[in-house]
Amino acid sequence: IEKWKKMTAENLCLSKGDKIRVISGDLKNLTGFVISVDKNIVKMEPDHKDITQILDLEIKMITKHFETGDHVCVLDGESQGEKGIITKIVGNRCIIFSDIRKKEFTTLANNLKLSSQVAEC
Repeated sequence: IEKWKKMTAENLCLSKGDKIRVISGDLKNLTGFVISVDKNIVKMEPDHKDITQILDLEIKMITKHFETGDHVCVLDGESQGEKGIITKIVGNRCIIFSDIRKKEFTTLANNLKLSSQVAEC
């Protein structure tokens, strides 16, 4: 089991363009893209036709958002450096089929980044 960490911009490894999802409050489940990160505030461009305003969200209100089939690289945790394809998502945990080990493993979505087939972690 991975250790719980206080959510900060540093350990969430957010970059401009990352897809994120709101996990608490009135906007729960709204997805969008990171515009910028300033300390513990993330500016998000919503991916919603009716919400066009840039939103300022506390880092504790969001998580990285991935979809089944995304090719990812693990940035932190027991499987750091592994690459693979997301086969299932349960809450904030992603089940990934490893490119190298050819078996599934689980990690937190916040430990991942999108990766091309040939990109290094």
